[in-house]
Amino acid sequence: MMKTRKGYQVYPLTVAQKFHFFYQKFCPKKQVVNIGTSLTIETELDWEALKQSIYKAYERCESMRLRFALDKEGECYQYVADKEERDIEFVDFSGKTMEEAEAVMRGWTEEPFQLEDSPMNRIVMIRTPDGYNGLYLLVDHLTMDAQSLICFMKDIIELYCNAMFEDVPYPKEMSSYIEQVKKDLAYEAGGKATVEGSGQRIGFGRFRFGYFPSGSGADQTSDGFLRKIPCVACMPVADGVTDLLPENERK
Repeated sequence: MMKTRKGYQVYPLTVAQKFHFFYQKFCPKKQVVNIGTSLTIETELDWEALKQSIYKAYERCESMRLRFALDKEGECYQYVADKEERDIEFVDFSGKTMEEAEAVMRGWTEEPFQLEDSPMNRIVMIRTPDGYNGLYLLVDHLTMDAQSLICFMKDIIELYCNAMFEDVPYPKEMSSYIEQVKKDLAYEAGGKATVEGSGQRIGFGRFRFGYFPSGSGADQTSDGFLRKIPCVACMPVADGVTDLLPENERK
């Protein structure tokens, strides 16, 4: 049983993470757990201020610094690295078509992450062909769900606005991922989170961010202000929320 990795305390996977880890091993395309999206705005940005806001958001979000490691028996564990030191890329799609830009980002989304001791996300600052500016964000579903991804992007926006504009409050601290993992593991140890034999059925539905894989283009909000160029990711759906799925996809 692994206890530490590279000097960090490690933790077992939660039930939800084990689910993804299990089926990913049997998928020929390991990027099945990738979630890729982008958020852009029709205004100029201070790229250095945005980069520093991203680093600060990394510092405040443990799940974005999550790493995985396998023991000799193939059991997977997780730990949180102290800080994120990778350079934040900038890609200018000016001079390209939207279709070409989307194809590049789709390629990023289709690139699987290396599992062991490696970052499980990628952030790229982007300028789109039609002059929008913002971020492309790719995460592994083992580390984040859609709601967590939205919270992280919101944190970047609030940190950037705090740095650039007067009277914009500094965002509240984010909750600890490790503390939540400890609670989940304690809950599972008490037998309350067992899925097998509990009568709870887990379905496999699709959570749709948008149209990115089909190449049908960007989705724009009604006010034309914020835009995302997303992708489709798979996630488990419990009985209580299967009614949110299209009727022909319910099980």
